Amino acid sequence: MDVTTSPILIRQEFCEGRSRTHYFEIREKSAFINLFDDYIQVFSVNCDYLGDYDWFYLAAAIQSMWNVVAIEEAQQKNEEEQSSEEVCDVAQSENTDCKPEQSSCPPGQTSCPRENWGTSDEDQLQGWRECAACWNHYKKLHEHDEEAPEEENVGIEIPQDIMEEVTEPVEDYQEIPEENESVIVEQPEGIAIVDIPSEPELYEEVSEKTDIDIAREENQKAQMYLEMLTEEFSQNDIRVRKQKILVAALAGYIHDLDMVLNPPEEPEQPELPKLKNNDQRKEWLNNYKEWGLWYRDENIDVNYYKYDFDDGSRLVVAEYPQREQGWKCIPRDEHYYHLLEKGRRKAGTTDEIYDHQYIQYADSETYLVEFLKNLQKGEK
Repeated sequence: MDVTTSPILIRQEFCEGRSRTHYFEIREKSAFINLFDDYIQVFSVNCDYLGDYDWFYLAAAIQSMWNVVAIEEAQQKNEEEQSSEEVCDVAQSENTDCKPEQSSCPPGQTSCPRENWGTSDEDQLQGWRECAACWNHYKKLHEHDEEAPEEENVGIEIPQDIMEEVTEPVEDYQEIPEENESVIVEQPEGIAIVDIPSEPELYEEVSEKTDIDIAREENQKAQMYLEMLTEEFSQNDIRVRKQKILVAALAGYIHDLDMVLNPPEEPEQPELPKLKNNDQRKEWLNNYKEWGLWYRDENIDVNYYKYDFDDGSRLVVAEYPQREQGWKCIPRDEHYYHLLEKGRRKAGTTDEIYDHQYIQYADSETYLVEFLKNLQKGEK
């Protein structure tokens, strides 16, 4: 069966003009499959949905069972041939007139059951068969006893100089084993024969569809099956619950894959204006919301804003919305600055620097004003 054409032929045989639901017996119970144009749907004996499969897999399963049946038939035929060899050709027919000689026992036979033969035709026929089987057994045991005749040795005179050339050893000669051929391997404890298995050629169906295209198609099918199931079964039915899980899993996979293929673009941060004095620098720091929300931590109700500078430094503002304090005041937004500065000078040194990382300790507004001043003066 050709794996490239058999799915088409099987689909034509089982679908055109016939019911597309087929039941089959498994351990005295019934399972069934639904045949669609592009795929097959399999249900177990307990009506559990087992999934959707390509027509190729149904064809492969049929081919596999054909192989099993063919092997069983070949084994049965071989057993019948072996059993038939025990009976002589002349004794296979009840109409035969062949009668063995009274003194025709094989050499070394000390007793013969012919002495107990009856006189009826049926007893005589059975006796002839026993005699033929005895001779066949003897022939099988001695069929290789005769030595094969030696081949005639034809002498051909070869010049001595040619013999010397032929008998010279060939360097770097190594026989290349053929496919599935056994190889003799020398080991310290002896010689071992190793079989080199060949890698089976796997069938591959090529498609130009991307992974996300395939996932979207499968998700549409899963949603369609879910709608069909909800029309017949309740929401607590195990088949409906399984189908809901499948739909949700495909939707999550599509979302994750889409985020990888099409990552969201970060909003462009506004250009750093030319700040002429400290008041303008403080005002720019207080207007951090204009930079755009970086991300939000829902667990602790904190908003984060960031601004990336040309020298590689980053300013992070942690905003705590509408926080209440211990003293009497209305709730208000509180924010703290964290400067992840590149090449920050270590305290008490003139030449030791390091890249500052995020910590809970916040930087003061005064330090940030000086940072902005030095940054725009080109001293950074």
